[in-house]
Amino acid sequence: MSPATTRSITNRCMESAKSRKKPLLVSNLIKGKATICIVNYKTLDLTRLCLRSVRKFTKYPCEVIVVDNNSQDESLEYLKSLNWICLIERHPKPDEPGAGFAHGAALDLALARCNTEFFVSMHSDVIVHKDRWLTDLIGYFDSDKSVACVGSGKIELKPKWRVYLQKATDLKALKRKVFRDPQLLTKFRYHNVELPFSVMGQFIYHLAHATQVVNPQEFNLRKRAIKKCNRLIYKVMSSAIVQSVLVDDSLDR
Repeated sequence: MSPATTRSITNRCMESAKSRKKPLLVSNLIKGKATICIVNYKTLDLTRLCLRSVRKFTKYPCEVIVVDNNSQDESLEYLKSLNWICLIERHPKPDEPGAGFAHGAALDLALARCNTEFFVSMHSDVIVHKDRWLTDLIGYFDSDKSVACVGSGKIELKPKWRVYLQKATDLKALKRKVFRDPQLLTKFRYHNVELPFSVMGQFIYHLAHATQVVNPQEFNLRKRAIKKCNRLIYKVMSSAIVQSVLVDDSLDR
């Protein structure tokens, strides 16, 4: 479930994952179960809220993998205190590319550990707010066996007309659609389902750019983006559902 992130569910763990030493056959995957992967990098409060919301609202059988990208702070200590997650500590190489690569490498580690039919990737600034969210999303696979991935783009709390206008004038997205290579999945008669923001927003909140905002010493964001994110954080944090998750320490145990 991840916006300009990787908020996606795939109905099989790809055997071609570079980090998997021995290919895991699709027939050997645990049916009717999902692996949820969350990548953490110095976002204690966000990660805690994300994990608590996942635990509170997830009814579908699942296990949770959290990959820490060498945070070396209190967020890592918090993750070590949780006995209901699988924690992977990733240590990047000195000559490694930027943050985008680090996030992808973390997902690869989790994918290599995955042995379930479904793999869910979501950012630490995503907050689940509806029961059966995962059950409903996986339902897209049950209704169409050729679906390989379900997800959406960036989700933001703004008027619908502004979202549609932004999409209609997104020249970069149009260029990608016109000039991109045919998807590998289509060669095997699989396809992806991209859900509109109005549908995905029924299940989750996404605090876009919150990770960068809480780590200003490492990420450069425009003042406009920071103000926009702070307004979004205030709005989401003020909701009764989020407040109930914030105060429920039992979700950590």
